[in-house]
Amino acid sequence: MQQRMTLQEIIQLRQMKKGDNMEKKADLKTMTWKQRIGFVWDYYRLVILAVVAVIILIGMTVHHYMTTKEDISQIVLVNAKSMPADEEPDFSEFMEQYGYDTAAQEVVVNDAYYVDLTSTDTSNLYSYQSLQTVIAGGGVDVLGADEMVFENLAQSGAIADLAQYFSKDELEQLKDYIFYVEDKDTGDTFAAGIRLGAGSWPVEHGYYEKECILGIALGSEHKEAAEQMFRYLLEKSNLD
Repeated sequence: MQQRMTLQEIIQLRQMKKGDNMEKKADLKTMTWKQRIGFVWDYYRLVILAVVAVIILIGMTVHHYMTTKEDISQIVLVNAKSMPADEEPDFSEFMEQYGYDTAAQEVVVNDAYYVDLTSTDTSNLYSYQSLQTVIAGGGVDVLGADEMVFENLAQSGAIADLAQYFSKDELEQLKDYIFYVEDKDTGDTFAAGIRLGAGSWPVEHGYYEKECILGIALGSEHKEAAEQMFRYLLEKSNLD
């Protein structure tokens, strides 16, 4: 059985430890700088590492918020060719035209979605469901896709009626390019998108080989910027 220490013994033990610490402090004064560094590292390295980790974390957080720009328009191009980073389109003209700050705001083009409506592959279904969720959550402003995918999204209520953004006269001028879709719920036919072919912005920039249909997402959280971007892309698509 372990013998319990008396109060006197406990006091003596504490005094001995205190004396050891005082001796270490006294020895520190006689050490060289290299020895002092080694001593500090041996006894305080965990504290030092913790402090360094906190400083790095704070620095990364500050850097993130200082360098992250506000997305003023999210363009999603479904079943498009992915462009290399050094070939991403330049929207500086658009930013200047509508008075946006290029230092704090940016336009984002997402060409990562691939959807094959004829396939029952699990990953393909997940990709389509993910796209629908992003649209419903307001994460898409302008959407481009091939006819089959665009029509399916429009019929399911993901694409806005262009009559909300364009006057009757403007739609009349675009009548040769308008892609009409029947709403599954109401049975009404509405102007869902604009068919763009050779010479259009998406084709000229290499996202599509021949054509695509461009529309405005119904759940867009940046409706004004979405309309501005849509009109800008039409202007750059050489429509008559």
